[in-house]
Amino acid sequence: MNTFRGGFADFSAVLTGGDESLLQGAAKVASVDVKDEQLNGHLQTPDFFDAARYPEIAFRATDLRRLDGDRVAGSGELTLKGVTKSVPLALEINGFGPDAYGGTRAGFTATAEINRQDFGVNWNAAMETGGVVVSDSAAAASSVTAETGTPAACARSTHSACRPAAGRRRSANRDRRSATAARPTRRHN
Repeated sequence: MNTFRGGFADFSAVLTGGDESLLQGAAKVASVDVKDEQLNGHLQTPDFFDAARYPEIAFRATDLRRLDGDRVAGSGELTLKGVTKSVPLALEINGFGPDAYGGTRAGFTATAEINRQDFGVNWNAAMETGGVVVSDSAAAASSVTAETGTPAACARSTHSACRPAAGRRRSANRDRRSATAARPTRRHN
């Protein structure tokens, strides 16, 4: 009957390209925000994410293959509430462009759909009119802008946008939020 949309304020993501492509990310459960304080609190209890025992939700892509144009398909391992399962993943490349520091940024949106009960998220309540309060199906999406390289202009800079992680890995821009929680996902283009 209702869809709750939200995200995690505290998350990280890494994307590398080339022969050994990597996509992985994690979110701190305590940072969940669905714009409803009572529901935010309930989502952190053992009924849902159990933040005290499982403070992080993690994803690591295990297979990524380019389909056509800007579409990528694959699968990965989602760890939620201490359970790790393989889930299908769809990725759309939203584009590339220059940033303010002489580098290049890439935007992409990743989406997946899971059955929450597969991960031990079983709470529900019957409604007086029939049916249940929470659907078993949950959709997740993450819209991220990532640094694709370290420009020469950053060689002497200490600005955070110029500090890449080890090797060719780049951290996701934390200004964009990872959207997850309930059914249909929002999209940032």
